[in-house]
Amino acid sequence: MDRSETTVARDSQPDNQEAFRSLLAKLKQTTSIGEKLQLLVAAHDDIRGLDVELHRVLSATPERQLMFDGTLKLLRLWWHHRRGEDAERDYYLHAFPGAESRKAIRESLGVRHDFSAEQIVFLITVDCMRGDHLSCNGYAKPTTPAIDRLAADGVNFTEAYSTAGQTAQSFPGILMSNFFQNFGRSRAVPEHLAALPEVLSRHGFRTVAFNAANPHVSHFYGYDRGFDEFHDFLGADNFQYADNTFVDNTPRRISAPTERELMEIFEDCQAQPDIYEILKQMTGREGLPLVRQIAQHKKFYPYDAADIVKYAMGSLYTGKDAPKQFFWLHLMDLHENITVPFSRLGTFTSVQQFLLNTCLATEEGRRILGAHSAKYQELYDSAVSYVDINVEVLHRFLADSGLLESSLLCVVADHGQELLERGVFGHGYDRLVEGLVHVPLIFSGGLARRIVREATDRPVSTLDVAPTILDVCGIKESPATFLGRSLNDTRPRRVWLQTFYDGADNRSTNKATRSFYLDPFPRPVKECCKQIVSCIDGGYQMIHDTGKGETELHRLAHAPAPAAPQQPPDADRLEREAKNYFEQVYDVPEQPYAFELSEPDKETVASRLQSLGYI
Repeated sequence: MDRSETTVARDSQPDNQEAFRSLLAKLKQTTSIGEKLQLLVAAHDDIRGLDVELHRVLSATPERQLMFDGTLKLLRLWWHHRRGEDAERDYYLHAFPGAESRKAIRESLGVRHDFSAEQIVFLITVDCMRGDHLSCNGYAKPTTPAIDRLAADGVNFTEAYSTAGQTAQSFPGILMSNFFQNFGRSRAVPEHLAALPEVLSRHGFRTVAFNAANPHVSHFYGYDRGFDEFHDFLGADNFQYADNTFVDNTPRRISAPTERELMEIFEDCQAQPDIYEILKQMTGREGLPLVRQIAQHKKFYPYDAADIVKYAMGSLYTGKDAPKQFFWLHLMDLHENITVPFSRLGTFTSVQQFLLNTCLATEEGRRILGAHSAKYQELYDSAVSYVDINVEVLHRFLADSGLLESSLLCVVADHGQELLERGVFGHGYDRLVEGLVHVPLIFSGGLARRIVREATDRPVSTLDVAPTILDVCGIKESPATFLGRSLNDTRPRRVWLQTFYDGADNRSTNKATRSFYLDPFPRPVKECCKQIVSCIDGGYQMIHDTGKGETELHRLAHAPAPAAPQQPPDADRLEREAKNYFEQVYDVPEQPYAFELSEPDKETVASRLQSLGYI
């Protein structure tokens, strides 16, 4: 609704707002969900333009206030129910914590779920989620009460490790049970590696993906292979700066900032003059240009966990007749730049979030931030809490719809994130430290009972995710290129990790539908980039940097304490075994990819980056 429509509604119905305020007061005073709904039904017949007032109030309500206010949440639910929007309605319905409240709402609204399924698999990958920041893994803050319950009801592998510390190189481990070295000359998914959705599709699964606009695992690189539906929100209509030179650090904004957003940020700046002065110093901007820059980065990834969960619910409705379904949900809420709509642990304002994200983007910014760097960990934990809330909504939806018994939920991360513990922030190609590679790995739902609950504190790899999902689904096909093993195989195993740097940031083929730029590797990545290999064994991690010729060995901070004193393993031996392992599994495509190279429009890219405040 635009401003003129709202104005007309107010002018033509002067008593409307007063009647609506009276309704709100009655709703607040009523504790019974059923009585609240009866009031809403009666009000809709008595108050002219109730839908207009509902929209006006709800659109002006911050999401955080709405999610933690039962009355406002009920109004949102009612609004979407009347509009026939099943996924939106069910999202806010299942945001109610009480099962009895949800039951009363369903009965009052006549919500009936006629779903049935043999198997529904949700693979939820959370970009940058550290394994040691989940409360079920011993973290001191209550970041993940919902995921904790999934872990208690299912299987939690507390010592899970990714294959690398950056998305492009770690995701082959999850979806292809293989290593990035075997991609050859490109970051595009090679034909000779089998992918999990392809195998599931051959066995009758409907396969659907929702990726919150991460280009590294998008259709640009062929990650849509094997999916019946693939949504990465990176088409020309989904981001503001899009043509043949799409830039990776371009905010994926759906629309320009509204006047209301700009005013809220302006007032936020006025309320925090100390932060405003720091931002002026850092950006060289003030007034409206600075406000616009903050607004532009207010939601760097516009599709957050709530959006992705809603899309998944909507897709379940459209595909409810499919007996077997596989959903891959990739969430970006923990990736810098972090923006948190709401959280049980508290939410930072837009200006505070912009300050932290901006400071941590540069060495000078980190110096300015100084002793307050712990604030970013608080922001990170708030984002973890936000993801947890949305995982909980999905879990309740499956439970209330009668689908949980036939479901498997897998929560895992592609890699972690360094949070300034050693003065280092972020993640990248050239590191394999524990904070980057220790990730959560939890299986829950009725199908998770098919996973053996033994030795869940043993080291396991994200290479094991795809084989385990196939095993749980009763699929005996095991692609020859899968290097992991089902976690039902409890034999001890070593965990192998590998990353490449110095030239490994290759983008994509330059085809009509894949408009990323930059050159391909001159030779397969293993032959032209510097390599780091790592092995995790007996509570220790060996890391060998072949470029620097350096080897380190250290005890893992979160490994279980040994029952008896033990000697550290021999670092040189682990180094040799790691190198031998990666040589044994080296299998690049027989035919290198063909590329059509084009020089990017550097002036266009530079002007865009300048408009975004990066240069």
